[in-house]
Amino acid sequence: MRRALADVLYHPEYLNYLKELRLTSSFVCGELSQSNIRKISEEGLYYVFNRCDPKMAKRLASQELLVLKFGLEELLFAKGSFEKRLREVAELFGLMDWDLAPLLFFTAPSFFFLPREEVLAYAESRFRLSAKDCSYYLYNQRLKKAFERSEEQKIFREPREFVAAVMTFYREEQRRLELVDKEDSQILEEMVDSLLTFDPFRINQAQVVWLKDLFDSFSETQKAAFRELATKKRLHPYLRRLVTDDARKGAVIDGSNLMMAGLYKPDPRRFLLLLNVMGAHVPLLYPFLIIFDANADHLVQTDREFWETRFLHNPSVIFHSPADEWILKIAYEKRYTVISNDRFRDYERSSVEILRFAPEKGKLYLT
Repeated sequence: MRRALADVLYHPEYLNYLKELRLTSSFVCGELSQSNIRKISEEGLYYVFNRCDPKMAKRLASQELLVLKFGLEELLFAKGSFEKRLREVAELFGLMDWDLAPLLFFTAPSFFFLPREEVLAYAESRFRLSAKDCSYYLYNQRLKKAFERSEEQKIFREPREFVAAVMTFYREEQRRLELVDKEDSQILEEMVDSLLTFDPFRINQAQVVWLKDLFDSFSETQKAAFRELATKKRLHPYLRRLVTDDARKGAVIDGSNLMMAGLYKPDPRRFLLLLNVMGAHVPLLYPFLIIFDANADHLVQTDREFWETRFLHNPSVIFHSPADEWILKIAYEKRYTVISNDRFRDYERSSVEILRFAPEKGKLYLT
């Protein structure tokens, strides 16, 4: 289904485009103020033109500085018909008024539209406006009239907001077009749906390898589409990063310690909080083993269904006493990171990295 222009209103890329346009406009208006035009240097003026549009800057580069300054003062600050001034200054520079459109847009963004290819295409499709055989000034007048009568103007209040929206809209459309066909889209859906079925505490490593290899074979556009779809479907960041991230390091989790630390009775749901933190940690802590004291199952009296489903008869979970010895041994042999709030004072840590888990702060940090 084709998206509507209004769909981009809160899109990060739209907000970035709009911010960039506002900053450029503010800079250009400041540099080309009436008091500043006469004293601006040739290099400074060329930089202003280049900020507006590199192609326009190249077309104006051959002009004498005095001619440019005179023309700009006439165009921006003289009295009389603006259409006539624009035509005369364009002739002075040996250009068409279309060539000066970026300058007009950034000096008066509430009146002029930036005639980017995307904007012209949208106006032709939506408002049936053609730029052929027409001056820029006349085209802009027609577009402004059509825009002010449109639904778009109720959302994007001025030409600058409209231009940012159209640029974002076409960028998003292009990304979707680059997903070659429906089969590509279906593959992405199936990948995300498959990950949504994962129990993060019972991860099939062979399946992760297969999905990671598939993701690595994608184009950059397809990878971006996968991330967008994963976010849209609320796939847990840890599960998404199993596929998207290359940097990773294995971990041994001190299960009994994390389940009991600071509590009167064990809370197995603490591992959900830990998983949230692991979803943001760099590098990705994968794969991981959880080692509990041998009597841990007898200590858990609440959330038994959650406990039994996630941790009992699980190949990624070990019950052993003393657990600390095994935690450090496995971490040392496999070069894994340990996640524990224990300081292991009775054991030789052998340069094993230990991350403490602070559930109240939602972070992991080195001891």
